[in-house]
Amino acid sequence: MRVHVRHDLDAVRTFHRLHVGLRKHKYRLLAQPVEFFENIWHEFHDGGRCATLLAELDGEVIAGAMFLEWDDVLYYKFGASLPEHLGARPNDAVYWTGIQRGVERGMRLVDWGLSDLDQPGLVGFKGKWASDERRIVTLRSGTWLQAPEQEEFGRELGELTRLLTDASVPDEITARAGALLYRYFC
Repeated sequence: MRVHVRHDLDAVRTFHRLHVGLRKHKYRLLAQPVEFFENIWHEFHDGGRCATLLAELDGEVIAGAMFLEWDDVLYYKFGASLPEHLGARPNDAVYWTGIQRGVERGMRLVDWGLSDLDQPGLVGFKGKWASDERRIVTLRSGTWLQAPEQEEFGRELGELTRLLTDASVPDEITARAGALLYRYFC
Protein backbone atom coordinates (compact mmCIF):
# COMPACT_ATOMS: atom_id res chain seq x y z
CA MET A 1 0.00 0.00 0.00
CA ARG A 2 1.15 3.52 -0.79
CA VAL A 3 -0.14 6.81 0.56
CA HIS A 4 0.01 9.72 -1.85
CA VAL A 5 0.04 13.30 -0.55
CA ARG A 6 -1.71 15.37 -3.15
CA HIS A 7 -2.56 19.03 -3.52
CA ASP A 8 -4.69 18.99 -6.67
CA LEU A 9 -8.42 19.30 -7.17
CA ASP A 10 -8.66 15.85 -8.79
CA ALA A 11 -7.49 14.32 -5.49
CA VAL A 12 -10.29 16.17 -3.68
CA ARG A 13 -12.81 14.75 -6.16
CA THR A 14 -11.39 11.24 -5.74
CA PHE A 15 -11.70 11.61 -1.98
CA HIS A 16 -15.28 12.84 -2.37
CA ARG A 17 -16.28 9.58 -4.05
CA LEU A 18 -15.02 7.68 -0.99
CA HIS A 19 -16.85 10.14 1.27
CA VAL A 20 -20.15 9.63 -0.58
CA GLY A 21 -19.83 5.86 -0.18
CA LEU A 22 -18.99 6.06 3.52
CA ARG A 23 -21.85 8.41 4.36
CA LYS A 24 -24.29 6.37 2.29
CA HIS A 25 -23.39 2.82 3.27
CA LYS A 26 -22.25 3.23 6.87
CA TYR A 27 -24.42 6.08 8.15
CA ARG A 28 -27.33 6.20 5.65
CA LEU A 29 -26.70 9.93 5.19
CA LEU A 30 -26.29 12.11 2.15
CA ALA A 31 -22.82 13.57 1.66
CA GLN A 32 -21.93 17.19 1.27
CA PRO A 33 -21.73 18.17 -2.40
CA VAL A 34 -18.35 17.99 -4.12
CA GLU A 35 -18.48 21.79 -4.42
CA PHE A 36 -18.29 22.00 -0.62
CA PHE A 37 -14.92 20.23 -0.70
CA GLU A 38 -13.77 22.17 -3.77
CA ASN A 39 -14.49 25.44 -1.93
CA ILE A 40 -12.40 24.27 1.04
CA TRP A 41 -9.58 23.42 -1.37
CA HIS A 42 -9.81 26.86 -3.02
CA GLU A 43 -9.53 28.57 0.36
CA PHE A 44 -6.56 26.51 1.61
CA HIS A 45 -4.55 25.23 -1.38
CA ASP A 46 -2.14 28.19 -1.53
CA GLY A 47 1.13 27.23 0.10
CA GLY A 48 0.12 23.58 0.36
CA ARG A 49 -2.22 24.24 3.30
CA CYS A 50 -4.74 21.68 2.00
CA ALA A 51 -3.49 18.15 1.49
CA THR A 52 -5.56 15.22 0.34
CA LEU A 53 -3.96 11.92 1.34
CA LEU A 54 -5.03 8.88 -0.65
CA ALA A 55 -4.10 5.30 0.21
CA GLU A 56 -3.79 3.05 -2.82
CA LEU A 57 -3.66 -0.74 -2.86
CA ASP A 58 -3.18 -2.65 -6.12
CA GLY A 59 -4.08 0.45 -8.13
CA GLU A 60 -7.31 1.16 -6.21
CA VAL A 61 -7.83 4.12 -3.87
CA ILE A 62 -9.10 2.52 -0.66
CA ALA A 63 -8.88 5.35 1.90
CA GLY A 64 -8.31 9.05 2.10
CA ALA A 65 -8.38 12.12 4.28
CA MET A 66 -8.28 15.88 3.94
CA PHE A 67 -5.92 17.82 6.18
CA LEU A 68 -5.84 21.60 6.49
CA GLU A 69 -3.18 23.84 8.00
CA TRP A 70 -4.02 26.94 9.97
CA ASP A 71 -1.90 28.88 12.44
CA ASP A 72 0.70 26.09 12.86
CA VAL A 73 -2.00 23.48 13.53
CA LEU A 74 -2.71 20.53 11.25
CA TYR A 75 -6.46 19.86 11.18
CA TYR A 76 -7.86 16.49 10.18
CA LYS A 77 -11.15 17.46 8.55
CA PHE A 78 -12.61 14.48 6.69
CA GLY A 79 -11.72 10.84 6.24
CA ALA A 80 -13.25 7.88 4.42
CA SER A 81 -12.30 4.35 3.48
CA LEU A 82 -13.66 1.26 1.79
CA PRO A 83 -14.86 -1.19 4.45
CA GLU A 84 -13.72 -4.27 2.52
CA HIS A 85 -10.10 -3.08 2.81
CA LEU A 86 -9.99 -2.11 6.49
CA GLY A 87 -7.93 -5.22 7.27
CA ALA A 88 -5.02 -3.61 5.40
CA ARG A 89 -5.18 -0.70 7.93
CA PRO A 90 -5.26 2.05 5.29
CA ASN A 91 -6.51 4.67 7.74
CA ASP A 92 -3.48 4.08 9.97
CA ALA A 93 -1.21 4.59 6.97
CA VAL A 94 -3.05 7.77 5.95
CA TYR A 95 -2.96 9.31 9.43
CA TRP A 96 0.66 8.37 10.05
CA THR A 97 1.57 10.01 6.75
CA GLY A 98 -0.46 13.06 7.78
CA ILE A 99 1.39 13.32 11.10
CA GLN A 100 4.76 12.97 9.38
CA ARG A 101 3.82 15.70 6.92
CA GLY A 102 2.73 17.96 9.78
CA VAL A 103 6.10 17.47 11.50
CA GLU A 104 7.96 18.19 8.26
CA ARG A 105 5.97 21.40 7.81
CA GLY A 106 6.58 22.56 11.39
CA MET A 107 3.06 22.14 12.73
CA ARG A 108 2.90 22.33 16.54
CA LEU A 109 -0.05 19.97 16.93
CA VAL A 110 -2.66 17.89 15.14
CA ASP A 111 -6.32 18.57 15.83
CA TRP A 112 -8.41 15.46 15.15
CA GLY A 113 -11.70 17.37 15.39
CA LEU A 114 -15.06 16.70 16.93
CA SER A 115 -16.42 13.17 17.21
CA ASP A 116 -19.87 12.26 18.43
CA LEU A 117 -19.98 9.93 21.42
CA ASP A 118 -22.37 7.66 19.50
CA GLN A 119 -19.41 6.79 17.23
CA PRO A 120 -17.20 4.85 19.67
CA GLY A 121 -15.14 3.30 16.87
CA LEU A 122 -14.16 6.72 15.53
CA VAL A 123 -13.54 8.09 19.02
CA GLY A 124 -11.31 5.09 19.78
CA PHE A 125 -9.42 5.38 16.50
CA LYS A 126 -8.68 9.06 17.06
CA GLY A 127 -7.83 8.38 20.71
CA LYS A 128 -4.95 6.08 19.81
CA TRP A 129 -3.30 9.01 18.00
CA ALA A 130 -4.24 11.79 20.41
CA SER A 131 -2.46 12.76 23.61
CA ASP A 132 -5.15 15.16 24.81
CA GLU A 133 -8.90 14.67 24.60
CA ARG A 134 -11.54 17.14 25.66
CA ARG A 135 -15.30 17.20 25.74
CA ILE A 136 -16.95 19.95 23.70
CA VAL A 137 -20.01 21.49 25.32
CA THR A 138 -22.67 23.41 23.42
CA LEU A 139 -24.80 25.89 25.32
CA ARG A 140 -28.09 27.25 24.03
CA SER A 141 -30.26 29.99 25.35
CA GLY A 142 -34.03 29.76 25.39
CA THR A 143 -36.32 27.14 23.95
CA TRP A 144 -36.23 26.07 20.35
CA LEU A 145 -39.75 25.59 19.03
CA GLN A 146 -40.50 24.03 15.71
CA ALA A 147 -43.70 24.71 13.81
CA PRO A 148 -45.75 21.61 12.92
CA GLU A 149 -45.04 22.07 9.19
CA GLN A 150 -41.29 22.17 9.93
CA GLU A 151 -41.55 18.91 11.87
CA GLU A 152 -43.41 17.32 8.95
CA PHE A 153 -40.76 18.62 6.51
CA GLY A 154 -38.05 17.13 8.74
CA ARG A 155 -39.76 13.72 8.75
CA GLU A 156 -40.20 13.81 4.97
CA LEU A 157 -36.58 14.85 4.47
CA GLY A 158 -35.50 11.95 6.68
CA GLU A 159 -37.57 9.50 4.66
CA LEU A 160 -36.22 10.92 1.40
CA THR A 161 -32.68 10.46 2.76
CA ARG A 162 -33.44 6.83 3.64
CA LEU A 163 -34.71 6.23 0.10
CA LEU A 164 -31.73 7.91 -1.57
CA THR A 165 -29.17 6.08 0.58
CA ASP A 166 -30.62 2.64 -0.04
CA ALA A 167 -28.04 0.15 -1.29
CA SER A 168 -29.99 -0.28 -4.54
CA VAL A 169 -29.50 3.40 -5.47
CA PRO A 170 -26.31 4.04 -7.48
CA ASP A 171 -23.74 6.15 -5.61
CA GLU A 172 -23.80 8.71 -8.44
CA ILE A 173 -27.53 9.35 -7.79
CA THR A 174 -26.92 9.53 -4.02
CA ALA A 175 -24.14 12.10 -4.62
CA ARG A 176 -26.39 14.19 -6.87
CA ALA A 177 -29.17 14.05 -4.26
CA GLY A 178 -26.74 15.23 -1.60
CA ALA A 179 -25.75 18.16 -3.81
CA LEU A 180 -29.40 19.16 -4.20
CA LEU A 181 -30.56 18.61 -0.62
CA TYR A 182 -27.55 19.27 1.61
CA ARG A 183 -28.51 22.91 2.25
CA TYR A 184 -31.64 21.70 4.08
CA PHE A 185 -29.54 19.79 6.61
CA CYS A 186 -27.44 22.78 7.73
